[in-house]
Amino acid sequence: MAFRFKDKKEIKTFILYLLVQIDRPIDMTTLNDIVMQDDFVNQFDFFDAFFELCSSGAISKEDKDGNVIYTLSSKGRVAAQMLDGDLSTAIKERSARSAMRLLSFERLGARASSEIVEKNGKSI
Repeated sequence: MAFRFKDKKEIKTFILYLLVQIDRPIDMTTLNDIVMQDDFVNQFDFFDAFFELCSSGAISKEDKDGNVIYTLSSKGRVAAQMLDGDLSTAIKERSARSAMRLLSFERLGARASSEIVEKNGKSI
C-alpha cells in the first residue's frame, strides 16, 4: 500500500496546501477528486478534516448561483503558510501537479472513458 496520511493535523495541512495551490473557489466534488486522486488520504478522513476546517473558519462556504463553493479564508491561508514545512516536498509537488491536471481536464471538458469491444468472440 502506498503512503497515506493518518494524522488529522497532516490531513488538514494537506487540504489547506491544495487550496492554496488551487487559489480559486471550488465545489465539494472537485475538491474531493483532487484530494483523493493520489490516494494520500482516506475518504472518511478527508471529510472529517475538511468539515473541521470549515467549522474553525479556515475554509469559507458560499452559495453561488445555487452551487455551494469553498474558498480558503485568510485564517486558513495563514495556517497553511505556518504548516507548509510539515509536508514532504515530493508529496506537495505530486499532489499540486495532479490537482492542476485535473482542473485543466475539467476546464477543457475532457473525460476519460473506455470500451470493451469483442472481436472474433474475444474481448480485446
